[in-house]
Amino acid sequence: MNRTVCALGMFGLFVAACGQARADVLLTGPDANVGSYSTSALAGVADASDTVSSGGLTGITLWGLLGGANASSPTSATYGAITTSTPSGDNGKNAILRYYLLATAANGQRSVVSLGEIDPAFGGTAAVAPFVAFQNGGGLLATPQLVLPGTSGRGLVNLTSLQLLAVPAITGSGGRSTAVLTSTISGDTYTGVPLWTFLDPSNPGGTDQIVIT
Repeated sequence: MNRTVCALGMFGLFVAACGQARADVLLTGPDANVGSYSTSALAGVADASDTVSSGGLTGITLWGLLGGANASSPTSATYGAITTSTPSGDNGKNAILRYYLLATAANGQRSVVSLGEIDPAFGGTAAVAPFVAFQNGGGLLATPQLVLPGTSGRGLVNLTSLQLLAVPAITGSGGRSTAVLTSTISGDTYTGVPLWTFLDPSNPGGTDQIVIT
């Protein structure tokens, strides 16, 4: 998405002041496209490369809304409109994998999306990418919606904010699990513990947490 989304986001604020529409979702964080977006503003900044549809909804991909792009080098601090940072002395390679979006709905429900999950250079290669919906059928939605196709319980209606955040770089190791399994992949046999079991899926609030490896 090669355009200045921020300016159009501010246009959304101007329209809201005139009473024709209202700015519904606020994007904040280290990103050049920060601003407040109504569904009409989102429709205005989406282009053919970052517009997707799923389940009757149409919207702009999260990666497109952020203005994400490949880094100029593995240790680059910028990924298009996204600016990352790494503490002095820590490994800056693929710093974007420490970043995530915290989405919040009007009712307080939250959901987390890792940037590694939406960056095409890493896990963002799904047939339909996570997106912010602005249209249902032929008409604009009253408020944006967060849509994560193929997942359950992670989407949000009445989306009010998207915060681009990062976890600190960490060192050290955890304990050893005794609940292991074996799996053969491409002729090699591995022994380990299922990640979902290790994370304890019975723990509440799983949609607003992130794991950094």
